Amino acid sequence: YEESTFGRNLRKGYSYFPVNKLAAFPGDIDSLTSQISRQLKLKKSYIKTQSLLLCMFKIIINENGILEIEEDQNKSMLKLYPDKTLFYQRVLKALKNLPMWSPAVLHQKYVKSHFNITISMEKGLLRINLSSINQVILDPNLKLISSATLIKYRI
Repeated sequence: YEESTFGRNLRKGYSYFPVNKLAAFPGDIDSLTSQISRQLKLKKSYIKTQSLLLCMFKIIINENGILEIEEDQNKSMLKLYPDKTLFYQRVLKALKNLPMWSPAVLHQKYVKSHFNITISMEKGLLRINLSSINQVILDPNLKLISSATLIKYRI
C-alpha cells in the first residue's frame, strides 16, 4: 500500500487541498461585510477624503473556526503610502475581532481552510472579496463578494 500525495499532505498538516465544505462566516459574506464595516469606526470626514483604500491578507480559518492571519500583504504599500495606515489598522483590528467561523470540512473532519481576503473602500463604499485557496466544488449560488456603503453606519 502506497500512501497518496493527498494523504501525506493531510498528515503533514497541509491544507491546500479540495474540501467538501468551505469554512463559512456566520450568516454569509454580507454579514461579514456588515460586521467589518461596523468595527471600522472611521469618521465621515475621513471617508469622504479617501479615493481608494485597499488591504489584502491571506487568512486561515483553523479547525476550531478561528481566523488567523497567515500573510499580511500590506507592509510594502504602507511604506509607500503612510496615509493609508489608519484604514489598515482598523481593518486589521476588525479582522482580529471577528467571531468564530464554521470550519471547513473534509471527509467529515474539520480542517484548516485558506482564503485571500481583499477589503477596499472607495468613496465610502466598502467592498470585500473573499476567495478560497482550497479547491472545492462551489455552489453556483454561493456569494463571495459583498459591498456596503459606510456612510450608512455610525462612523
